[in-house]
Amino acid sequence: MSLVPCLVTASVEVRFVRGDDIYLSPCYKRDSCLINIVMYRPYGKYVNHRAYWSAFERIMSEAGGRPHWAKAHKLTAETFQQLYPKFSDFCKVRQTLDPKGVFMNDYMNRVLLIASSESHNHKYVNTAQF
Repeated sequence: MSLVPCLVTASVEVRFVRGDDIYLSPCYKRDSCLINIVMYRPYGKYVNHRAYWSAFERIMSEAGGRPHWAKAHKLTAETFQQLYPKFSDFCKVRQTLDPKGVFMNDYMNRVLLIASSESHNHKYVNTAQF
């Protein structure tokens, strides 16, 4: 493993959470230590965060971590299917409640749709009538 120097401009958040039974919770069926990182943009300046975030994501992945849904990450539905035991069940519920994909967007497509020969190029189109 090579170390990449990074300027870290914020603290690391650490908290402990009891396991739960929420299908897509990072704490599903396991007590967890949640570790979050933030990169502030002092005075609106660009801060090169890619090396720091990539190293953090790799470390968390190697430790069996599940990302927070509101945090930036590069994972796809295929990875989430491995990380979350109830991922397929959640996707079935989502499909039942939103069969036309009204609540889908590029991010949701990436994290919820499994690529297959049938759905590889499939994207939901917002069909809501206003």
